[in-house]
Amino acid sequence: MLRSITLPVKAVALVSLIVLLSLSSTAVLAIDCTPVAGDRITGKELAAADATFASIPPTQDLGPAPLGNADRVFHAWEIVSLERKFAVEHSESVPALVCFRRVTQTLTPEQLQPVLRAALASGSLESALARVAGIGGDVHELRASVPPLEILDYSQNPLPLGELQFRPENLMPSGLWRGRLIYGEGRSAPVWVKVIPPIVAGTQTSAQARPISKSQSARPSLLTPEVERGKSVHVEVASGGIHLGFDAEAESSGHIGEAVVLRNPANGHRFRAIVKAVGRVEVRP
Repeated sequence: MLRSITLPVKAVALVSLIVLLSLSSTAVLAIDCTPVAGDRITGKELAAADATFASIPPTQDLGPAPLGNADRVFHAWEIVSLERKFAVEHSESVPALVCFRRVTQTLTPEQLQPVLRAALASGSLESALARVAGIGGDVHELRASVPPLEILDYSQNPLPLGELQFRPENLMPSGLWRGRLIYGEGRSAPVWVKVIPPIVAGTQTSAQARPISKSQSARPSLLTPEVERGKSVHVEVASGGIHLGFDAEAESSGHIGEAVVLRNPANGHRFRAIVKAVGRVEVRP
């Protein structure tokens, strides 16, 4: 024998609301959404969704565009309000809703490659190279010398259209490089990429790090400086995950941690560097 169950009025209302919302969500998913590229929905996008609204000025601001993967829905009462505001005559029944969706993109290695290479040859590393080279030409040579990066992984979630920005100092030794996608009016979204940090060619010799031998790692007597005046030393310039190396002539002597003066044999330019090990110095950006 079945028993009748009486629910409180509030419970019935709540159940009805849940059912209505679920049906509404299904309806939104079932229709096509008009793509929106910018931060605002304009008359142009509304006319693309429904030609009846073609009389509305294309640049007319109709409200904020959705963020991320969310949809922005104009319901029937909003559509009626727009018709009255802009004196739009609807020959047919008013549409139940109009849906808008932000245009998104998925990053590709081809898209990331030029942005990352440009970032590696910019910023503080350029400043250090300019001090070492003494002329701007070597900086441009550095830009051309950055080899293609081996991209292991990267952000693959949908992103709005915008400009990728990576800073060289954010490249970790592990190869993880965090950046941002700038879009809209001052908005940004985090992005990341995993690369094998490159070693680029120097002005004279290969920039591959020279291993320190056990004899070099052991500091000599304080009477014997690690860098001696008149001798050739290996210069290293580093920023983030990029390294540049070449040989220069020491014009002063110094121990580890001390500053010495060196001369670039390519152009005679003098610069300062910090002694790092026997026969090795480092230019800090």
